[in-house]
Parts: sequence; C-alpha cells; structure tokens
Amino acid sequence: MGILSFLPPEEAVLKTSFLSYRWKQLWESLPVSGFNFRVPLPVCCRGGHVKNLKDLRDGKYMTVEDMKRECSKFVEWVNNVMISHQGSTIDELRVRFYLDKDSQRYIDKWIEIAMRKQVKKLELDFPSLLHRPSNAYYPFPKECFPGIEFLTSLCLVNVGVSDEAMEFVLSNCPMLETLHLKNSPLLIHPKVSGSSLRLKHLNISHSESIQTIEISAPNLVSFEYHKLRKVPFHIWYAPKLSELDYSNWLDFNIAYLVSQLYNYLPQLVTLRLSLFLMDLPRFPKFTSLRNLTCITASIDNRLLLLKSLIEASPLLHKFKLLRAIHAGWIVDWYENWVGLRIRPTTTTATT
Repeated sequence: MGILSFLPPEEAVLKTSFLSYRWKQLWESLPVSGFNFRVPLPVCCRGGHVKNLKDLRDGKYMTVEDMKRECSKFVEWVNNVMISHQGSTIDELRVRFYLDKDSQRYIDKWIEIAMRKQVKKLELDFPSLLHRPSNAYYPFPKECFPGIEFLTSLCLVNVGVSDEAMEFVLSNCPMLETLHLKNSPLLIHPKVSGSSLRLKHLNISHSESIQTIEISAPNLVSFEYHKLRKVPFHIWYAPKLSELDYSNWLDFNIAYLVSQLYNYLPQLVTLRLSLFLMDLPRFPKFTSLRNLTCITASIDNRLLLLKSLIEASPLLHKFKLLRAIHAGWIVDWYENWVGLRIRPTTTTATT
C-alpha cells in the first residue's frame, strides 16, 4: 500500500496490476481523490503528419493513423482504470486527449461511472489537430446519471454542448458552482437562468456559433466571455456579480459593453478587458472597482481610453496593462492556439 500511495492512481493500475492478482486487488481497493488522464499532446500538424513533444525533439513525425492507434491505447487505458477501480467515491475526473464522437460510448461510460461515484469536479478536453466539423465533436449527454446532483464544477473544452444540454446540466446539478464551456460549436442561444441556481463562476469562451446569451443567476460572482465577434448578451439579474473578463477580438466596442452592463458596472470589483478597437464612451462610475487589467496591441492610441477608465474608478487599487504581440495570424485567442503572447508592459498601483 505504501508503494502505491506514491503513484498517481491512474498510473498505479498500469504499472503494478500486471505483477500479480494480489496487486490488482490491492489497487482496486485503493482510496483515491480523483483521476487525471492527461498525456503530452502533439503540438503541430503538417501534411497529414503529426509532431508530438517527443517526436519534435527527435525530428520525427507520426502519421494520422499512428494518432488513431494512440487514441485506441488511451481509451483502453482509461477503460481499464475506470472499470477496475472499486472505490465508492471519486472527487475529480479529468480527461484530455484527441477524442471525438467516435469514442462516444466509452466517454459516456466514464461519465456514468464517475457520476455513480458522486464525482464533484468533471473536466473533459477533446482537442483536434485537424479541422473537425461540428457534428464530429463528442456530444455531451442529456442523461440524468445517478449521482449527477453531487457535481460542483464542470469544465467542457472542445466538447459539443448544445443549448438543451446546457439547460439540462443547470436543471439537474443543484450543487453546481462553476461552469466552463470553451469551443463548443453547438451553443447557439445559451441561457443561464434559475432562482435556485448556486452557480458562482461562468466562463463561455470561443464558441463562435453563439448568437445571444441570457443570464439570470442570483449567486453569480464572476463571468468570463471571449469570442471573435460581439453578440447580444443580457444579464437580467446578477446581484453578486463582481468580476468580469471580456473580449471580442475583431469588433470590440466598449460603448456596446457599457450599454449591456450599465446597471452592473458600479458593483464590479475586478475587470479585465481586451482593447483592440478604439472608441471612447462616457463611463459611469466604477464605484467598487479595485482591480483593472487591460490587454491591447497598441498602447499609444489607447491612452485616452485608459485615462477615462482610470478616472471613472475612484477606488482603483491595482492597474495592469498587458501588451498582446501578434504572430502569424490576426490574433490568437487562447494559449493553445496559434500566436498570441501576452507580456506585462506597464503596472501601476494606487491606493
């Protein structure tokens, strides 16, 4: 038992259970707090060939067919661990690999097992090196697995989450406090609404099919939203909202943002904005704002805007200015994609 305690649980079954049946029994009964199925992912794809971290150093490539075999090995590994473990609870399940709809029946089974074991935190990330049509994404199930009510945090990246699936999660997860949805091509009109919602943290990022967003969440504290283009979003009711992180790279209009959030700006304590197009609205007073972060590609022609923001924030304690450096394309909107590097250029603090 002492030896096993030094191994991550998802590796213990791989490295010890083949030794003897007794080792296998011992691992199956080992108490664990969670499983983290993550392996180094390939970093680029050229001409139908994939370079991963190891091959990149060795100067070698592997084909897409090789990647498919790696996916099969990954699925088999996760299956063995999830099905073999006999513990009664799992606090956390994280899975990250190049999986899609073809692996749906396996992924559904992993979720079902985790739910039955009262998982609290669930994170799925299924990226793709090549273009993936929206109907090829793994679709998050609209199924009420036993134990779903214990879920407190759900992070779905590169997963097909429809409006109906999102509504299902919010309706059937009464303990849910954190919801993070990134690059979900099936989201069109997401709604976060419910008088009994415990949701405190909402992140909707890079889901370019979204046309509108509606929010009515009595306990929402932070909202993070990133998209290439702006869409109408309506915060009907969020009395505890104090943190906002907002960007739309191609047509950012701060006057539009102010109009959408006018009633909630005075209660914000932390604000993070990406300023890529210039406009200068009249700001209401940010009477509670203490932390302000602005990201911009060009500082010189943003000084008036920054000055107005700071002057509208009488309690501002920390101001951070970050410069975005473009490389290769117009802008990379997240660290795993093609080109944005952010570095601090100016940091001032007032009390």
